[in-house]
Parts: sequence; C-alpha cells; structure tokens
Amino acid sequence: MSLHNIRLSLYNRTDIRRVCTILLGIALGVSTGLTSFFLILAFILLFTEKANFQRYWFILRTHPVAQIATILLIFFIIGIFYSTADLKQSLSVLSKYRELFYIPIFIILFQDDETREGSLWAFVIVMAYTLILSYFMWGTGIQIAKGTPDNAFIFKNHISQSLMMSMVAYFLAIYGWQYPRFRWLCAIGIGLAMFNVLFMLHGRTGYIVLLCLVLLFIYQVARWRGLAFSILPMFILCVGIYMSSAPIQERLGLMLQELHLHEEGKQITSMGLRMEFTKNGFLLFSEHPWLGTGTGSVPIEYERQFVEKQHVTSTENLHNEYLMIGVQLGIVGVLLFMGLLGVLWYQSRYLTPSRYVYLAQGFVVAMAVGCLANSFLFDMTEGHFFAYFVGLFYSTLTQTKTA
Repeated sequence: MSLHNIRLSLYNRTDIRRVCTILLGIALGVSTGLTSFFLILAFILLFTEKANFQRYWFILRTHPVAQIATILLIFFIIGIFYSTADLKQSLSVLSKYRELFYIPIFIILFQDDETREGSLWAFVIVMAYTLILSYFMWGTGIQIAKGTPDNAFIFKNHISQSLMMSMVAYFLAIYGWQYPRFRWLCAIGIGLAMFNVLFMLHGRTGYIVLLCLVLLFIYQVARWRGLAFSILPMFILCVGIYMSSAPIQERLGLMLQELHLHEEGKQITSMGLRMEFTKNGFLLFSEHPWLGTGTGSVPIEYERQFVEKQHVTSTENLHNEYLMIGVQLGIVGVLLFMGLLGVLWYQSRYLTPSRYVYLAQGFVVAMAVGCLANSFLFDMTEGHFFAYFVGLFYSTLTQTKTA
C-alpha cells in the first residue's frame, strides 16, 4: 500500500508543507482549531513558492473539478449583490462556502504520491484512534469525550463521526479488495467501523450513507448482476439487524415519536424540526425558484415567512444542502452543485491508481446522499472534509490528462 515509500525531511520547506497537509488529515477528525492551523500553514508554505501561483491559474484553466467549483463560488459571490440579507450576513455565509475556493489549492497540495498516501492513512489512523476511544466509552460506561456511552462520539458530533466512520469502512473495503494479503485485517476494521455506526452512534445519516456505500461496493465488485442478486439478502440482513437490535429499534421508534409529537405541537423535537425546515425550505425555494433570494438570505427569509407569521423555530441552516443552495441561488445554484457532484463522478474514471477510482466514487455517493439531510458544504467539518478529499483524489487527474 506504498506507505513504506514515504520520505519527508523537516529541513525542507516543501516537505514541511507536505507534513502540514498530512497532519491536516489527522486534524479533520479531531479539532476545528487544529484544522484551521494546519490548513493556513500549508497554504502559506505553498504560496511562498512562486511557481505555485502559476500552477494555481493552470489548474483553474484546465481542471474540470476546479472549474465548476470556482463557478459555483463565483455564483455565491454574485448572490451577495441581490441578497435580501445585509452585507455582513451575506459575507458571513459566503465564508462558510470557502471550501469551494480551497479545492484548487488542495489539488496542488496533493500533486505527489507521498502526500496523498500519507494524508489518506493519517485520516484512517486518527479514525482508528477515535474508534478505540468510542468502544472504550461504550463498553465501560465512562464518559471520556463529547458524547455519552449511549451515543459514543468522541471528537466530532455523532453525524460527523458516523459519516467519517462509514467512509473509513468503505476505504478499507476497497483496500481489502485490491490487496488480498491485507484482507483479513481490513475485514476486522470494516466490522468494527460498521458496528460503531449502526449500534454505538445516533446518527441516522450514517445508516443511510453506510447502506449506499455497501450497495456501491457490491456494484463495483460484481456490477449490476451482483447488485440484483444482493437486493433480497441485503433486505433480509437489514430486517434481521433491526429485529435483533434494541438500540436501532429505539432510535427509529424515537424518530417516529418525535415526528408525531412535533406535528401535534406538544413538543419541539430534533426530527420534527428537520421535517419542518425541509417543508418550509421548499416553500421558500418555490417563491424565487430561478435565482433565489441571494447569498446569506436563508435566516432572513425564514424569519420573514415563518417565524413572524407562524411563530415557528428560527434557523440559519435548513439541514439540506440542496435546499440551502436552492433558497439562496435558485435552480441555477442547485444545478451547479449537482453539476459539481456529477463532474466528480464522471471524472473519477480517469483517476490513478485504480483504487482512487473506487474511493472517489464512494466519497461522491456519501456526500451526495448525506447532503439530503445535512448541509455538508455549509458545515465546517464536513465542508473541509469534502474539499480535502476532492483535492486528494482528483489531484491525479492533471497527471492523467497530461500523460
């Protein structure tokens, strides 16, 4: 798996930048502050080399992923000029989509194999450490981190951990498939990660993302025939897991109960609020479907339409990235975001080595599905996670197209 080929020197400015990029892979799963620190340091070190300014413009001119990400960012900037929000609010929200600006820079940072492999495995290692702590807290009942023994997330919230742990399980599945001698070790890691998502965390997003990744992996290994034959066994397995797992039954039952209580107005619940945000988000989108109401307008429009008139709970996050973009930038913005995901999927076929093709496809599926119930670009952790791994996987695209 080429980890033994990584050679770095702390006496070389370029290597220090590579170390910062690798450490950023660790920080993503641990700390927002460390993420910002290593990101800024890596960017500064990158642009102290004059040649990288030329590389940046070259990437913008030639790299399809960088191009559509930049076009979406430009549209967010244009959205400031017709937004119903004030300039301060618009700029604040624009800054939350800064990861679109980071994508071309990450593509440059990941131009060498050592940084790519080191960063990927640094992330896997920190998630393995997270997994150990999560099992310890769940097994002993001792609260040692942000979560609780019943909802054993460690450094990040349960949604972030379930997303990242699902991705780690998928990464290990690809490596186990491609490297048979490590298959048994990968199988253990996959089992532990999947158990963590299904039985130790409350993140329902993780359930759906994990299921989609399992189906994608079956398709990648056995194509449509294998996927068709797996539908019934997968259904039986899911029913079996549900019937045999009291925690999953309780969580799904609680979800239905929360919806019922919220609809009757007896109690404000998390699931009820999400459904309310989604319903009201569609209503906001339908009022200005073409260009939306501008960057940063979600809380202003939500307050005007629903909080003042219906006295519902206010929000600045609709917990659905497609709706968030749709309300702000209209159908044009949604199509650009879906276009970004589509370009990522289409261009994945050109990535090297071959395992990056499958890893990138799983990453795209996880983000596309997760954004249906979360605002992953808007959220700090998931947004940086998105930009980081887009840069990591798609940095090889420039080399492939040049070769």
